[in-house]
Amino acid sequence: YHQPVLFFALPRKMSQPLRRSQRLKEKRKRQLDDLNDANNSINVKNRNQSNQNVRKKQKIPEKDAKKAAGKKASKVKKNSQQNSNNKNKKYWLMKSEPSAYSIDDLLDEGDAGDYWDGIRNYQVRNMIRDEIKCDDECIFYHSCCKPPGIAGSMIVTKECYADFTAFDRNEKYYDPKSDKNNPKWFMFNVKGTAKFEQFISLAQLKQIKGLETLKILQKGNRLSITAITKDEYHLICDIGNGHKQIDE
Repeated sequence: YHQPVLFFALPRKMSQPLRRSQRLKEKRKRQLDDLNDANNSINVKNRNQSNQNVRKKQKIPEKDAKKAAGKKASKVKKNSQQNSNNKNKKYWLMKSEPSAYSIDDLLDEGDAGDYWDGIRNYQVRNMIRDEIKCDDECIFYHSCCKPPGIAGSMIVTKECYADFTAFDRNEKYYDPKSDKNNPKWFMFNVKGTAKFEQFISLAQLKQIKGLETLKILQKGNRLSITAITKDEYHLICDIGNGHKQIDE
């Protein structure tokens, strides 16, 4: 007689989604490897071309001169359009938990910047869809930490597009009701412009003259993105960069 051997299934351990900053580090490593491979290929190509070609100064033909004049006119038109965009520029204060994504994480991305995802509030979703535009300037606010407060600044580099994290089951803000063909949630891209020399805590914000109407200081306001005025933006930057004292 043999004693039967019993097997018990161990409970399945749920894998925790990676912190966004950790995913970004892995993404950056892959991109850096790809970039190095591309640069090596370009360097070899450039060396071969430089050995074969020697450029000489030539008089610009009339046809090329007209083409150059056209390019100059196009550049003037583009500058005029940029001036018009500056008049319509808006300013924002945006919250992020530093344990998930901080001003340092954004600045580590360099000029490439990063996407601002995870918005699951309809009012803020509408701001992203209808109001936030390229070149809008933003204040980076560290929330849900001790102390909460303003850590730096950034600029919008790409306007509204579908938040693909809503379609990914491994993401913290996965939404099974969001459809790729008719997305419900949106995101945009930003680039860090500065980490402030002086961190401005929430308690200090309440003491600064000229910031009394900030929505973030209003009771019951929990929106992760709120509009601010141009004057408020520049006052915050002046204090954060050490150009102005809080008690002034």
